[in-house]
Amino acid sequence: MSKRLLAVIRLIFSLAVAAWAINWVVSQAGANLGDAFKTCRWGWIAGTIFLTTVGTAVSSYRWSCLLALQQVVITQWDAFRLTMIGVFFNLFGLGGVGGDVFKMYYVRSHAGNRKEEAMLSIVVDRVLGLLGLFVVALAALPFVWDELRVAPHSIQSMAGFVVLISVVGGGGVTLVLSRDLWLPASSKEWLRKIVPTVDEVPWDELSTLQQQCWIEDCCHLPEESAHRWNQLTRFAQRDRLIKYDETLGFGRRVRCKWVNLVAKVSHLVAKLVRSLDLYRAQLPQLFKALALSAVVHSLATLGVFCVGQAFQVQGVALRFYFLAVQVANTISAVPITPSGLGSRDMVLSAFFRWAGGDARCGLIPFGLSCIIVLWSLVGGIFFVMAKRSGEVPPELDEKESES
Repeated sequence: MSKRLLAVIRLIFSLAVAAWAINWVVSQAGANLGDAFKTCRWGWIAGTIFLTTVGTAVSSYRWSCLLALQQVVITQWDAFRLTMIGVFFNLFGLGGVGGDVFKMYYVRSHAGNRKEEAMLSIVVDRVLGLLGLFVVALAALPFVWDELRVAPHSIQSMAGFVVLISVVGGGGVTLVLSRDLWLPASSKEWLRKIVPTVDEVPWDELSTLQQQCWIEDCCHLPEESAHRWNQLTRFAQRDRLIKYDETLGFGRRVRCKWVNLVAKVSHLVAKLVRSLDLYRAQLPQLFKALALSAVVHSLATLGVFCVGQAFQVQGVALRFYFLAVQVANTISAVPITPSGLGSRDMVLSAFFRWAGGDARCGLIPFGLSCIIVLWSLVGGIFFVMAKRSGEVPPELDEKESES
């Protein structure tokens, strides 16, 4: 069975699960979809689409700012286009190609010798996005605390899970940013030696001997160890020629491979450490990105509120929306279905019912899922335009055709 066929089967299965979950939520609402759409107040739906557009623009601006901190510059329009294409791949990507993966392929082809730094910005962008979600959830918690204390166990468990992830995630980020306070002196000295020298010469252009000399100079190996290192270097230089030479012992061949692996890993670690140091040196910019993340999730929450107003759902106060949407988005981040379709619907429906919503509250997650699919299709238009203009990285095209 080909990889592409397996990817199609996996996508169809996940969409089927999402469709079943959405259908279950709608059936619980007991509403006729035809009548619901006839009586829908479309002005509120337009408001949701507008808020989604603004949220996407703010997200793309946040990512471009993080890229700029790594000295990788793309235009705001390119950042928006790539973010939209990422939205498309999050829902319709085959072969496991998600939106973040697409952006990684793109920035690799536009970042010169700063590929690792550019790719790290995507990871940092995702982490800050999650932290912004946690900030909004924790800020909403005091406003629903009295009701949450007497809520069903399932509601308390989901809210508690988000609080736990918030504490763990926030603590992990704090440890990274406060590295100098707890890292042993020996480790800090080693990092100080390797980071400034990592880009003196492009790594791919170094010979094996130069790579090992770089490591030796950074680590200040003792003379005897350095001598053994140089012996391994000579073997490593001849590695391709002696790969099948039976006169060379197996142990030495293994050590040759080990030397090359250590060199490459050390280089990668050095670049990542330096990239993180750039972020650590720009804490105000990181807090700005975190604030933007909170704005994005607040806009998303207001968009869901607009959907509720469009279907004339009664009984759910705005404060419950702010908690429910953050919990649902956290749980839907688990990659069970594309873009969290279905799983998000079930969580939102449960929270809105607990918050006092009428039977029609199940229409809110259904309407939201429709808007998510529509917005993903708009992202597909951006992808088709990029592909026609030859802007799609060839590596991604090959990956898609082989998957």
